[in-house]
Amino acid sequence: MFIQADWSRSEQVGAHPENLAGATDVGYRDFMPGWNFGSPAQFVPECEHHLMPTPKLTNEIITAAIEGFEAQKRRIDGQIADLRALLTGRPVESTAAVESPKPGRRKMSAAGRKAIAEAQRKRWAASKAAAGVTAEVVAKPRRKMSAAARKAIGAATKKRWALKRAEAAKAK
Repeated sequence: MFIQADWSRSEQVGAHPENLAGATDVGYRDFMPGWNFGSPAQFVPECEHHLMPTPKLTNEIITAAIEGFEAQKRRIDGQIADLRALLTGRPVESTAAVESPKPGRRKMSAAGRKAIAEAQRKRWAASKAAAGVTAEVVAKPRRKMSAAARKAIGAATKKRWALKRAEAAKAK
């Protein structure tokens, strides 16, 4: 940050370097009496211009800033393309001309959505009526396992686990 001393104010106080010709203990505080040097970390002038409120960033401001920066980008891309054309001696296609900004998303009213949904329901009803599909859908009955089959599967599982435990015991 560039900070400029106000020497005209200093002259009124008498701290101008020309007036301090024989002084030995002259510090930077003596040359800038209008400045607050509380600590080296706080090099802040005693004025309120740095306390001005910043404008609120609204969507319109942000959108305008984006559009402005995109326009600058297109202009700079065009200038870069012109410079490249000067280097090679032949025209170079600009990438800015190829890119087009993405259009905004279109919005539909609730009434429009309702009309489209109703029309789709009518089409589906006509399609189902033409195919002759009935509203009843018969569920497939679940297959049942016999008690003997469940018993056989349980016995096979116990046998596999017994072998696995025996192999683990041998490995130790």
